[in-house]
Amino acid sequence: MSLTNINVFRIGILGFALAGPPVARAAVKLDAFVQNLLKQTAVNQQIQLEGTRYFLHRISVQDPQSSRVGLEVIWVEFPQADFQPDVVTVRRFGDPGKTLAASKDSNTIAIINGGYFGTDDGRAFYPLGLIISNGARTSKIWPWRSGGFLSVNRDGTVNITEVTTFVLSPNIKEAVQSKPLLVNNGHRSIRSNDHQLSNRTAFGLGKDGSLVLVGAFSSTNSAVSLYEFSEILATDKQRGGAGLDMVLNLDGGPGAHLSIPQLKLDFGVVTETYIPNCIRVRRKI
Repeated sequence: MSLTNINVFRIGILGFALAGPPVARAAVKLDAFVQNLLKQTAVNQQIQLEGTRYFLHRISVQDPQSSRVGLEVIWVEFPQADFQPDVVTVRRFGDPGKTLAASKDSNTIAIINGGYFGTDDGRAFYPLGLIISNGARTSKIWPWRSGGFLSVNRDGTVNITEVTTFVLSPNIKEAVQSKPLLVNNGHRSIRSNDHQLSNRTAFGLGKDGSLVLVGAFSSTNSAVSLYEFSEILATDKQRGGAGLDMVLNLDGGPGAHLSIPQLKLDFGVVTETYIPNCIRVRRKI
């Protein structure tokens, strides 16, 4: 999602306005669309992989009378004991699917686009927010008042931290700054629905510490609003949701892309856009 300097400011204000204190689950009445979506029959797969396993969940809208027929929501859960994320600096303009494919290695199980980018003239692009890749800081912290950081310590511990409590440390090996937080301590963080539909991606942590890549996609780049995305990811598994503990939104729109090479699955639209960085989930060696 390309942002001019003016749009950078607008996005910052928008994120602040939408994201607020966590909403207690007991007080949440699900949005009607989300409630109906979560009643759909989900496809849940357990994928075995050389002594370990991960889990793929897919919900789709198949009703031809629905205005969002073809919408698909995916989340992939990886046990943190066996898998680890890393951040790859890309800074490439082109088809997002091909960009992610060029960024994977032989140990990549899944890969997703990363944080936002900006532009001053519509021709030169740069990443927005802190990026640390293999211990090297390639982009500075952006002064957003909302959102948070995905970080991986040198001992392999993975955290999602609010922007107000994040501390930059030499112990951090990988990091991505983005916005907003969609789920905070198991509760929805988006307070209102602006009904702006777009393809979305996010990185989450399960209540058991599992690593979770998330996406919502449609062929028209009009999948879900941030509010709907937040509700789907915070809603308990017993009610059909992902039931996650912490979720950080990533760049949405045309650049939203999720690929699982082992399963030959690729989600997102075919287009031309700038990808500043991406996040891989790899098997621990």
